[in-house]
Amino acid sequence: MPLELPGLPAGLRPRDLPTFMTDPADRAYLDLLVNQFSGLDKADHVLVNSFYELQPQESEYMASTWRAKTAWLDARPARSVVYVSFGSLAKPDVVQVAEMAEGLYDSGKAFLWVVRASELSKVPENFADKSKERGLIVTWSPQLEVLAHPAVGCFVTHCGWNSTMEAMGAGVPMVAMPQWSDQTMNAKYIEDVWRVGVRVRPDERGVVRKEEVERCVTEVMEGERSAEYRQNATNWKEKAKRAMNEGGSSNNNILEFIGKLGPKSK
Repeated sequence: MPLELPGLPAGLRPRDLPTFMTDPADRAYLDLLVNQFSGLDKADHVLVNSFYELQPQESEYMASTWRAKTAWLDARPARSVVYVSFGSLAKPDVVQVAEMAEGLYDSGKAFLWVVRASELSKVPENFADKSKERGLIVTWSPQLEVLAHPAVGCFVTHCGWNSTMEAMGAGVPMVAMPQWSDQTMNAKYIEDVWRVGVRVRPDERGVVRKEEVERCVTEVMEGERSAEYRQNATNWKEKAKRAMNEGGSSNNNILEFIGKLGPKSK
């Protein structure tokens, strides 16, 4: 029976597939490839040794998988969507994932929630169907593009430094939900120093309950200080741009750093 695989020509048969998919003797090579490409869904760009005219179907499919992550946002009003992502390492337990799900649902806000494929089983059964009118769960998203999208009004984050800086650069207020390491300090900065969001308050068992998720999302999106958070986030976004522009602090530091790597004059 012919195989139908997304983005590939119709009529594929087992004999057409790579041998590492059909021959048990090639298992070691399959494991090597899986490991090599395990981070592909986190890439912002992919350079392929081919050209569009040679493989138009494949090219369109690959491009669509990137566009699909932001297409859902295009139909949403400005600053109406809660974006949720906890990076590539954090593993909230089943209880915490369930509380997050119900808190997002009870907030009444549209949400885009990134749940890694390895963690999907923790999402409550039927939750995706229950929330499909205003919620979308994906296993990956192009985070910089999502944060820069005008529909995103709040970022529920684990406070990893990279994610924090990406949100600051995009001017998006945050709900800080630190997991470990320096993330707790980053959450302190988000709430009390930069004043671009709120930090969740776990219960005595360390669980952030659904009521707390709902409270924090509502506070950042439409609470008494929501306008302040948005304005502060916008201000930091502009400062980040100026720092990277010619003559800005970051630009100057990068040039100085590169200069020190060059040959030293005698």
